[in-house]
Amino acid sequence: TLESDPLDGSFRTIWVGDAHVLGAGAIPTANGLAWASSFDGVPDIRALWRGPDTGATAALTDAITAGLDGRTSRLGRELVPFGVRFVVIMDQQAPVPEVSRREVVSDVRAAGLNAQLDLVRTGVVNPAVTIFDNTAWAPVHSAVAPNDMEDVLRITDPLPAIVDRVQHLEFSGQTRAERDLFASWEPTSRWTLLADGNAVQRIDVGDVGIGFESSSLGAVDAVLSYETSDEHRLISIAQAIGWIALFGLRRWLIGRARRDDRRELAAAERVG
Repeated sequence: TLESDPLDGSFRTIWVGDAHVLGAGAIPTANGLAWASSFDGVPDIRALWRGPDTGATAALTDAITAGLDGRTSRLGRELVPFGVRFVVIMDQQAPVPEVSRREVVSDVRAAGLNAQLDLVRTGVVNPAVTIFDNTAWAPVHSAVAPNDMEDVLRITDPLPAIVDRVQHLEFSGQTRAERDLFASWEPTSRWTLLADGNAVQRIDVGDVGIGFESSSLGAVDAVLSYETSDEHRLISIAQAIGWIALFGLRRWLIGRARRDDRRELAAAERVG
């Protein structure tokens, strides 16, 4: 269900629920719930670590809280600058009939999402989740009219651009003639857009997203990429090593327990 034609562009999914159900990477809202996000489908191991609650993340938290509280009836439109295509309410950590932690929030605490005019509830996939499709969605990388990023950010007629995911934070594809590129990522100078090998001028769009002045280039091959810091690389490597070590320790402990069980069983048989 959380799938899309790659030519439509990348998208985000927002997962809403009790923090104990969502896990360690969840970001709290102002009404006692929490949210997490995933890119192009279901979460992976990166969702275990959350970023700082500032900039675009803080703005997204405010929008989700307003939707849950019923202070807006157009949450889908508010989520457009963040590339959110699906909103999922989680009442249980694992799909039914799997046994897992259950904290039902869809009926009362997250009922405000049912009143949104631009979120359409999809068919029942599993009783553990409720899935909404954002009818106002725009891709994470959108080709927009230049005046959409003047003064106040507004995305009125987005088209997908730079749609091919090369690796985690590198994308390729084409720009579109007479349209600038808007990328719904946390603003930072580490994001660059290269068109035919040349850096494209950035456009300041505030705390939500990044703009690039590509309207004069025509339809050309381009690469959008993020320059990862050395410190982040070291942290990622250390985390990977830690997970491998924990996995190895777990296997060793299970193996030792099984060996102890076999020895106890053999001793009991000898006594018998």
